Amino acid sequence: MTNTTSDWLNQERVRLSTDIIDAPTHLRIMVVGRKVNGSTDIVACLERALRNLGHHVMFFDQKKHPKITDNPYRAQGGNGPIYLRLDDIRSAVLRFRPQMMICLAGGLALREEDAAWLKAQGVVTVGITLSDPDVFDSVQSFAGNFDVHTSNALSAVDM
Repeated sequence: MTNTTSDWLNQERVRLSTDIIDAPTHLRIMVVGRKVNGSTDIVACLERALRNLGHHVMFFDQKKHPKITDNPYRAQGGNGPIYLRLDDIRSAVLRFRPQMMICLAGGLALREEDAAWLKAQGVVTVGITLSDPDVFDSVQSFAGNFDVHTSNALSAVDM
């Protein structure tokens, strides 16, 4: 790196650490995911981004709360379905009253009846797949249980 590049990078770091980026509306968002690689993990970065935008976030880390999911097929590596055990966090949902629930990567899935209960509570459900197109075959069967399900791969749209 030249001094010019290094100087620019340092200036950007300072600017980004002091800039205030604020969403026009602050939502209560419940996020379920697993920070496999600590604070640099994409799940950790996405959760931090929601907080940095001013949203009120309740994060359930599957690493710390492994019993909140059911993995009947022993899926791993972003494959699913790994079902959220809604009964285990229902009281937290009722107390926190999220406007949105994000199941963030790792093959996380909602059972149809759990998705319906969340919808009845006024919760918008979002599924995010980060390992497409590799895991698409294991995710496509439950993606429709979410109000919105996203992928990081354009090729998954055609699938």
